[in-house]
Amino acid sequence: MEFSSKETSTVSNDNTVRFTGTAAGYYDNRYWTMWKLPLFGCTDASQVLNEVAECRRAYPSCYIRLAAFDSVKQVQVMSFLVQKPGQTAAASSSTSYWAMAGTTGEKDMKVWNPIDNKKYETFSYLPALTD
Repeated sequence: MEFSSKETSTVSNDNTVRFTGTAAGYYDNRYWTMWKLPLFGCTDASQVLNEVAECRRAYPSCYIRLAAFDSVKQVQVMSFLVQKPGQTAAASSSTSYWAMAGTTGEKDMKVWNPIDNKKYETFSYLPALTD
């Protein structure tokens, strides 16, 4: 996703964005499982927001993070949490994502063409450990 504000620096410099998640209390969160395959060719920012909402519905008790990667240098350049375990149902509803997008300038949000720009988006999570 590209934003017209200062966040543009993350995606305008050959960076890659990925959503990931992990269960609370997991001692080694270096391994974040992909949520789905990368969204190659995605042209609609609302599709990205819908994927965030779907991931939150599927893993309400997990941490979910967004990580941006520079696909040329192959390094992570930014990462932040999208969800923490224990958030209220209202906070995890898809309508809150649309409200959040509106405050960040949804009209200016864009999803790039990965073929020309060498960028792509992925969504990831890490399920809870089992005995």
